[in-house]
Amino acid sequence: MKKLFYYLGKGAQCAGLALILNALIISAWQNKDMGFLFNATFAGMAMFMVGWVVQKYLP
Repeated sequence: MKKLFYYLGKGAQCAGLALILNALIISAWQNKDMGFLFNATFAGMAMFMVGWVVQKYLP
């Protein structure tokens, strides 16, 4: 059961980092406003932190 939470946490961390990278690429490529970049980066950071908590503290 511990490995399941470990891999769920790692998956959430990878998804958060991928969201941040995607936001950076889209923002640079299409010259979008900074609000989109900030919102997507905040969401990616939140996903990463939730993944870290799941990975570290859940059995």
